[in-house]
Amino acid sequence: MAFPLMAIPLIISAASAIGGAIGGANAKKKQQRMIDAEDQRNEDVYRNEFYKNQLDRTENAAALQKAHDYLKDRAKIDTKTAAVTGATPEAVAANRKTHLGAYSDLISKIAAQGSAARDRIQDRYEANKRNIFGMRMGAKQNQVNQYGNMTSNAINTGANSAMGLAGQLISNPSTKTSVAPKPFDLKSFGDATNPDDILKLRGN
Repeated sequence: MAFPLMAIPLIISAASAIGGAIGGANAKKKQQRMIDAEDQRNEDVYRNEFYKNQLDRTENAAALQKAHDYLKDRAKIDTKTAAVTGATPEAVAANRKTHLGAYSDLISKIAAQGSAARDRIQDRYEANKRNIFGMRMGAKQNQVNQYGNMTSNAINTGANSAMGLAGQLISNPSTKTSVAPKPFDLKSFGDATNPDDILKLRGN
């Protein structure tokens, strides 16, 4: 018997489902690697920025160095001025204490800025974690939807192909089963020789 043409869509549907599943799995792995890379990058940035000493930051280190150099120069000037004006050691010490206080205030200001910076880093880190979690959940939902669509399409295509195949088998005469007529066997009439008797026996 010739291969039914209506069965071809059923085979194509199965092959497409398998191919779609393989392609979907590869895309899922690629998407998962991208999400994992983003998650790792977020962790690295958080560790590097949150735990970094604020005094070691470039802009803060430059400000502290500038203030330190100023204090050194100011101490030399104050010493020379005291020698000229005859200022007492106590007065020189008080003046130096004032400058050191300004230096201490600068450090406190940097520390306060560092605390605010860590708060911003923490907020950004947590926001990124929420976004990454949403990406993972979205990927899982897409996978569920994809498998559901493939299954539904395969079922629908298979059902349509099966109905078409059944219709083809019914409508195609070459597929119908014919009943051969029962052969005429004279032995079934025993010893009858008269044609009329034979017809009577055959009618029975």
